[in-house]
Formats: sequence, structure tokens, C-alpha cells
Amino acid sequence: MKRHRMKRIIDELLADSQENTAGRVDDFQRLCREYLRGHWKALLFVFLSLAPWAAVPYGFAATHRYLIDNVLGPAYRGETVSDERMQILTLGVLIVFGLNMLLHTVNLVCNWISNYFTLRIGQEMAMRLRKEIFLKLEILHLDYYDRNQSGRIIARIQADVGRIQRIMTSHISHLLIDPVKLVAGMAILFWMSPRLAVIMAVSAPLYAVIFAWLRPHFRRNRIAHSRITSRLYGLCAERISAIQVVQTFGRERSEVGRFGRGVHDGVRLAQRQALYQQGLSFASASIHACTAATVLWVGLNAVRTGSHGLTLGAVVAFIQLTQQVFQPIQNLTRMAGIMQAGFVALRRVFALLDEPRQVKPGSIRLTGMSGRITFNDVTFRYPTQTEPALRNVCFKIKPGEHVAIMGPSGSGKTTLFNLILRFYEPQEGRVSVGGVNVSDADTSSLRRHVRFVQQEPFLFSGSLAENIAYGTPEATEEDIIEVTKLAEMHEFIMTLPNKYDSLVAEQGAGLSGGQKQRLALAAALLTRPEILLMDDTTSALDARTEARIRDTLIRVQQGRTSLIITQRITTARTCDRIIVLEDGRITQTGTHAELSNAEGFYRRVLQQQDAMG
Repeated sequence: MKRHRMKRIIDELLADSQENTAGRVDDFQRLCREYLRGHWKALLFVFLSLAPWAAVPYGFAATHRYLIDNVLGPAYRGETVSDERMQILTLGVLIVFGLNMLLHTVNLVCNWISNYFTLRIGQEMAMRLRKEIFLKLEILHLDYYDRNQSGRIIARIQADVGRIQRIMTSHISHLLIDPVKLVAGMAILFWMSPRLAVIMAVSAPLYAVIFAWLRPHFRRNRIAHSRITSRLYGLCAERISAIQVVQTFGRERSEVGRFGRGVHDGVRLAQRQALYQQGLSFASASIHACTAATVLWVGLNAVRTGSHGLTLGAVVAFIQLTQQVFQPIQNLTRMAGIMQAGFVALRRVFALLDEPRQVKPGSIRLTGMSGRITFNDVTFRYPTQTEPALRNVCFKIKPGEHVAIMGPSGSGKTTLFNLILRFYEPQEGRVSVGGVNVSDADTSSLRRHVRFVQQEPFLFSGSLAENIAYGTPEATEEDIIEVTKLAEMHEFIMTLPNKYDSLVAEQGAGLSGGQKQRLALAAALLTRPEILLMDDTTSALDARTEARIRDTLIRVQQGRTSLIITQRITTARTCDRIIVLEDGRITQTGTHAELSNAEGFYRRVLQQQDAMG
């Protein structure tokens, strides 16, 4: 039953639409080509240090052969050794002892050099990957974030890059030297005794057979384990960010159970992977033991009969060196599962780095532009939806005009702002700002001239001054104070112990919704934009503060174009014009006086708010 359940879990994880990539060998080639090529000097040091390190066991085998055949040989053969001969043998033993100490020293030094450079390569490569991923995330279109959980994205930066770093740090030396050790070791064994080496050559292909049988299991299990780890990252990030909702609905135990099941499945997959790995190690160790026993049996019989010119020292050295041939095979087979996990991590990282931007960067840099906005027959549909959010929308806004955007929820109001800021591209039609098609405009210069105050503004961890000056880091203290006064926030800030240096908790915890909106408004005003977009900015304010902010908005809107999404008649009536959106279409446009006397959405809202007093 458990076996069938794990099979269902693996099948379901492999079919995850958000994780529909598996590892590929060409990704490793790309890693070497793009990220390791610049470290060729360090890699050369690694290889040069590994070469003597790999040759050290052959030196030990040679000294052991000398001791057995030349020092101990006369004793076990019953020969009489003269004093002069004994002095020579004693000197030989001292020389062998010195050589062994030298070999140990070389082994330690080379191992230190190899570890230092592989550690440096792994860390620098991981640092570069993380920087490139973060840069990519900063410029990716919003559609990518609509399709992927933030926790899964974090898993790319932390878990996947960390796995790649560990492979480069701990296993790159084996990838470099083990194939050389395998070929050189077989050549030396054939030179020492072709008859015994044939036994080794016959047993080696058994590794390939076992690995070929286990490889599909390794691959499926590794991909499934990687994806469940990504899911757990996503679950943690999502639930922690919504902890207030979880506690409000009393879902703590349910969420703990859900997380626990994910952790349990991850442990089961890790145990299964370990079982495969141990099975492969057991098989390789068994083959090695049987091969070594066969070599020992054949070799000792040859020594006993005096055939093939083998000595006891040669047989012992041959047995010792078989480990130098089997060890690379064992390492490479053991690394098969590790490399498969690395290939999966590489594919996920490269899939993110190769993610198309969709919103292509324009070439026209906007400087000193006018605040004219034009929508020409614009139709737009979000990639995750089947119905258009906007349908054939046409309107023009003159420089300096103040326009209210009204309409029921889901009518496409915020979508207008997303298209003006070029977060998305319309499927049909054209959006122009300052007489320039936003598709041709450089996005960074466009957004310097067009500022957006969100309905639910986000505040970063840091001081109040840092949050206000986030878009204008060169702003002076006087500039910051000026805009906070305009946003009716200065008096509150001055009541705090540390004034503008007061720290803001993550996402503005401890501040009211209205205070966060006023801070966001101050940050937008500090950039002195030609166009100001406000998404229901006064929705979280009390009536008195709303009236003060409304007066402030009238002042700050002078000389700049402004669009404000609102459901409040008191805000809309102060604007030069009102545009009503319903079901993605413009159904009404006009002044407060014109729309108040016309049947439609605006008049219904007016009557409802008048009735509520």
C-alpha cells in the first residue's frame, strides 16, 4: 500500500505544471562553458594537485612490494642474510619509511590545494548564479509571478544553487581525476600482470549494468524530491505571509498537518533515494570483494607454482592497486544520483534565467515629457485568464488633466495602470504616454515619470526616511519633510521616539492602512512625476483625514496629470473628468454634473452614498 502511495506521489510531482522540467546533460555543458571557463587557472591548479595525489597510492604499492620481496622475502624463503646485506636492507627500510612520509606529506598538501580551489570555484560560481537570478527576477514580467509561488522562486536561489555549489565544491575533483585514474590504473595493472588484469576488466562492466538498471529510479526520485522541496518552500512563504488569515480562521492545526505530510513525503523520498544509493554501493562493494578474492586466489596460486613470474609482493601490490581502479568506478556510480540531482537543479535555474521577458525593453528614453495619455482601441487579456480584462478601450487624457476611474470590482481599472506602466503589453491596440508608444519606451525612464500609489502599498524593512526616499535615494532631509507634510504624515512621524529614523517592521507592521498609504503617497510625490497614478488612495482613511488628503491631492496635482481609481463620489467630483469602466469597456465618461444626471453606474453609486449620508 505504501509503495503504491509513493508511486502516486512521485507521478503527481512529476506532472506538476509549475515544475515541468527535468535535468539535461547539456545543462552541465553550459555550466562548464559559461561559468567554469573563467576559472580555468584554478581548475588547472586543481588538476595539477590531483595528479600527484592520485599517483600517491601507486608509490605506496611500490614500497610495499619492495618490503615484501626484498626485505621480508629472504626471511620467509629461509635464506641466510649476511651482516652487510642486512645493513643494506635496513637502509632500504629507512628509505622506504622516508618515502612513505614524503608521500603522506604530498598527499596532504595536494589535498589541501585541491580543496581550497574547488571551494573557491564553487562559492564564486554560486555567487554569480545568485546575482544573475536576482537580476532576472528584478526585470521579469509580472506574468511570471502570477504563475509561480514566491517560495518556489526562493528555492531556486537557495536550495537549487546551493545544491549546484555543493556538487562543484565536493565532487568536481572526482569528475576531473577519476576518469584519468581509471584509465591509468588499468594500464598499470595490465603492465604488472595481464592475466590478473583481465579479471578486473571482466568485472568492471557489471557496474554499468547495475547503474543502467537503477538510473531511471534515481532520476524519477531525484526530480520528485527536488519538486517537493520546492513546494515546501512555497507553502512556508505563502502561509507565513498570510499568518493573520490562518489564525483568524483557526487553521493552525490544519496547516501544520499539511506541512507535516509534505515533510513526511520528502523524508520518504529521501529514504528511497538512500536505499537506491546504498543498493548501488552494496553491489559495487560486492563486485569489488569478489574480484579482489579472485585476483588473490589466482595470484597466490601463480606464486605457489612459480608461473607467470609473479612474486608475493607483486600480488599484494596488485591487490592494493585494484582499489585504485575500483574506487573511481565506485565514485562515479555513487555520484550518478548526486549528479542527477544537480542536473535537475541546473535545469530549474537555467529555466528561470532563460525565462523570456515578454515585455521587451524599448529604446526611447523619456525626458521632460508631457503628461498626455492615449488608449487607442486597446484589448488586453491576462495570460492566466480566458476573458479579456479590457475590450476595445479608447480615451485621451490631456496634460495636467485630473481623471477619476470608476467601476465595479473586476472591471479593468487597475489593468489600465498596469498597461500605462508597461507591466504588461496589450494584445491589440496602442498605449501612448507623452506621445510615445509605451512599447517603444525605455521602461526605467517611463516609470521615473509615471508614479503609482497602490491601494495596499508595500513597505520595506528599514527606517521611515529610507522608505520615503526609496525611489529618490539622493533626496535631502528637507525634501523628505516637505512631501510628508503634503501627505499629512509629518505630525505623526514627529511623535515617534526616533522621528524619521524610526524603523518599519516587515510589510509595515504596526502602521495603519491609512498611514501606509500616506507614506506611499509621500514616496511618489518625492520623485516629482509628470503623471501620478493612485489606486483608491483614500480608501483606508477616516472622513476627516480623507478630506485633508483630498485637499492635499488637489494641491499636488497642479501641473501634473493624475488618474485616481476611486469609488467615492467626494473624490471623483473634484476631478476634471470621470471615466466609468464596466466589464472591461468604457460605459460612461464626463464630469460629475454630466454623469449625475445620466442613467448608469455613476448615478447609482451617487444615490447609494447619498442614502448612507
